[in-house]
Amino acid sequence: MKNIFLSIALVALFSLDILAQVPRVISYQGVLTDNQGNLLPDGNRTLTLKLYDNLFSAVPIYTESQTVPVVKGIFNVIIGSVNPITTSINFDRAYFLGVSVDFGSELSPRTALTAAPYALRAERANVAETLAPGAGGVVTSLNSSQGNISLVGSGGTTVNQAGSTITISSQIGNGITNLQNTDGMMNITNPNGPNTGINLNTTGVQEEQSLVFRSGKWQMATHNKYNFDTDIFQVTTTLPFLGSSFVGLKTSGVSENFIPKFRNGKWQFLPPLEITAGPGIGLSTVTPGPDKITISALDISPNNELQTLSFNTISKQLTISQGNSVDLSSISGGPWTNSGNNIFNSNSGNVGIGTSSPIQKLHVNGNLRLQGGLFLGSAEQIVDGGANTIAINSHFRPDVSGSRDLGTTGAKFKDLHLSGSVFFGSTETLSDGGSNTIAINSTLRPSTTNARDLGTSGVRFKDLYLTGKVLFGSIEALSDGGANTIMSNSTLRPDINNARDLGTSSLRWRDVFCSRNAFNGSDRRMKRDIKPLDYGMTELKKLNVYSYQWKDTIMDDGFRNLGVIAQELNEIMPELVRVGSDGEKLMSVNYIGLIPVLINAIKEQQNEIELLKHHKVSGHTFTANEVKQIKAMLSSEQAQR
Repeated sequence: MKNIFLSIALVALFSLDILAQVPRVISYQGVLTDNQGNLLPDGNRTLTLKLYDNLFSAVPIYTESQTVPVVKGIFNVIIGSVNPITTSINFDRAYFLGVSVDFGSELSPRTALTAAPYALRAERANVAETLAPGAGGVVTSLNSSQGNISLVGSGGTTVNQAGSTITISSQIGNGITNLQNTDGMMNITNPNGPNTGINLNTTGVQEEQSLVFRSGKWQMATHNKYNFDTDIFQVTTTLPFLGSSFVGLKTSGVSENFIPKFRNGKWQFLPPLEITAGPGIGLSTVTPGPDKITISALDISPNNELQTLSFNTISKQLTISQGNSVDLSSISGGPWTNSGNNIFNSNSGNVGIGTSSPIQKLHVNGNLRLQGGLFLGSAEQIVDGGANTIAINSHFRPDVSGSRDLGTTGAKFKDLHLSGSVFFGSTETLSDGGSNTIAINSTLRPSTTNARDLGTSGVRFKDLYLTGKVLFGSIEALSDGGANTIMSNSTLRPDINNARDLGTSSLRWRDVFCSRNAFNGSDRRMKRDIKPLDYGMTELKKLNVYSYQWKDTIMDDGFRNLGVIAQELNEIMPELVRVGSDGEKLMSVNYIGLIPVLINAIKEQQNEIELLKHHKVSGHTFTANEVKQIKAMLSSEQAQR
């Protein structure tokens, strides 16, 4: 379908905010043309009309479809007559109209809605609702409420309005009896006038009454007296506190030095804590009063005193401070000996922890936890390397060559990180060759012949670089033949008969050199649907041959080539042409397939020669016209075959 273009005339946009009786619709007119500027033919068209609040928005705020008549390309539509325009679209911002014809793509660009000149007066309606920015001398809200607010008087209060003045009054003597606000707060403010306050009513209020919340409302009432435990407090006047009234502690019936204590569920005056001196302990008070107490020891039993002990390392005697002593010289010394801050086993034996029969200098039967390092010899040590790692500052080797393993078949190490080489035997090594490369200084061979692979079918090596040969079996080899050449010392054949190609239709070999023959399979047993060939001299006469040079400099060897054009041959004998499967679909020619055609042509030509010889032997000489007729007859017979 031809592209449709739209010329639009927006006739009227009614003000929908002031004139409530005006329908919420928009009269819209446009002209439909094709991409050549020609008017669309008369007939009905389905228009899909969408309003957007953004020129590039993908989500419309209003959608309507109408089927309207188109006359000389012109159509008229009332937007909103099918799907009413909601009041949420109040035309207080820019809106854009998108149009689709017969459910096609939306025409571009979208059309901005504009107002008719007199409709601009409708902006005053917005001012009537919300006031113009910066307007003064007006009430914008009342107690945070905006919009239309009704003032209603109750309980003897009346509300009257005279012009712009609102008067709130009540009957004399009664005042305002009820002032409510549903949000639970009451604010009376007058920021531009005299101070405003609320006075509580005093009529009918008795002395010492309080404002209390009772029976679901605030009211004036006599409050209950404050109750104090008379065992502790002495009330001198009625509460609440007025003037110099106070509450004092009780004094009557209270014994000297008694203190308040909470006991048996109430406060009461009871004796304080009593301290009694026992044997050998003396109590005394110190100035300034009985609240200070001194506790001291009395030497009641001199023979029952604490004494100090001391040990003489030379005489091996334990001495008591009062002059007595204990002789320890008869006690034999143990195997542990002090040497300054050190301790050692002086009997030259073994030390066992968790075992009674140690077999080494230190034999621990259980786990050994070291906070520092483990030193072996004078410098070698094993220390904590952090994060489940052991750090060794020396070489790590087995005690017997070729007899120790690193890990087992059941408990293996995860990774082995090296910055040097891995040695096998005396000279063979694996080392870092740089850039994700392992360097090997020796021959790499499998452990078992014909049983190991280099890579797998799922994880393969990328490239294999060789300077020597690739040997297959005992003598067959591939080696570098120089100048981008691979040299083979054996016959190269496919693994499966009639299943492999040498090159493809898009990746061809440039030249094929052979010193003997190139054989094609032609055994009758390999063929089916065998038919005589009809191609011959007639087809060859249609075929043009050319000499040419290759465009590709890689293919051009400086010599001119002889051949046919594949496209021309495809029109005459398509069986001899193959079209490539690549994007360029280059054509190739089976030149070997031309040989049977040449054979047929030679046979046809030979038949003509034999016929001419036969007539000449008969003594008949043909005119030029007769020869021409004979050739035409032979060609006709060949065509019939």
